[in-house]
Amino acid sequence: MARYRYFIGKNVLEAARERVAHICEVMDHVAVMFSGGKDSQVSLHLVHEEYQRRGWNKPVDVIFLDEELLPNAVADTVMRYAEMDWVRMHWFAVPMKNSKYVLGVNETIITMDPTRKLVREPPDWAIKLPADDPRVFTQQDMDGFTSSTLGWPGQIGYVLGIRATESLTRFRSVVNKLHENYICASSSKNVKLCKPIYDWTEDDVFKWLHENNEPFCPHYRNLHLVKHPMRISTPLHGEAARNMKKTLGSDPEYFARLREAFPDIDAQVRYLDDFDKNAIKELYGDGLKGCWRYIKNEIKDERRAKLGRELFYTYSKLHEKEPAAYPTAKLLTALVAGITHRMVLPQGKAEQAKAAKAG
Repeated sequence: MARYRYFIGKNVLEAARERVAHICEVMDHVAVMFSGGKDSQVSLHLVHEEYQRRGWNKPVDVIFLDEELLPNAVADTVMRYAEMDWVRMHWFAVPMKNSKYVLGVNETIITMDPTRKLVREPPDWAIKLPADDPRVFTQQDMDGFTSSTLGWPGQIGYVLGIRATESLTRFRSVVNKLHENYICASSSKNVKLCKPIYDWTEDDVFKWLHENNEPFCPHYRNLHLVKHPMRISTPLHGEAARNMKKTLGSDPEYFARLREAFPDIDAQVRYLDDFDKNAIKELYGDGLKGCWRYIKNEIKDERRAKLGRELFYTYSKLHEKEPAAYPTAKLLTALVAGITHRMVLPQGKAEQAKAAKAG
């Protein structure tokens, strides 16, 4: 069934408040997944506002998944909220799989890895694994692990600051259902992922923070100064690593700590501009077979390789139907750039005409 966007006669703030009220109504327990970023910050305040409206004399449960690689300014923002009397902070600092992209090669890394020097130490009171517990989690594991660790019964609603305008993947996640489209399944049966501000823009978020006199994470000012995308995320995965020079420029002290833990990222800064992507494209430029070999040979990170294979299968079908719109060279370019987690957009008519003219 086709999905259409249309105006609903209310602004995004009114709609978000109604969604938060519904989440509080239908869930046995509500918790906010807080990243320290602006979007989850607004979501947290909207939940607190609803608690006050209902007369609930209890703090808002907040979960922070400490991925270690974030700047101190982000951790300081999370700590500022942890110290508020209306917040009950659950700070998880457990080993998690992540990825590192350096000059075309994706590799798996472990955050909070006890065998190396950490980029940033978590607080003493953070929730950690015992020293003899060898488990390493993925992002998908954390919904079930956090809810079981905290022992909340019934249906749990995790409120996230996810906005559909950030990516096609996030947009698709909120158009798959006709009703309660902002409440989605998770990897855990008793946890639902709730996205009350999914239709907000970045301007809506900053407008709310300004009008409510809420200070946002100062790291955004650093990002703005170097014209870096205004998102807080780990800096080593494919697309983020392409902005490594901007990470260095926005926060040199932070970059120095990253480099101490992962010395090879220095090569990303020094040689990315000279990185011969054309040579790689020439080596793997024999159509879909070359794309498949690139995934097999160059993407060492297990999760990214799986995403790369999924992207390959989807793109291959599109290429078969519309080879001009989905040329194999476009897929290889995306893979070399570290893009595996989202669909590669088709070439426009102008690009297709230019490619056809070039031969």
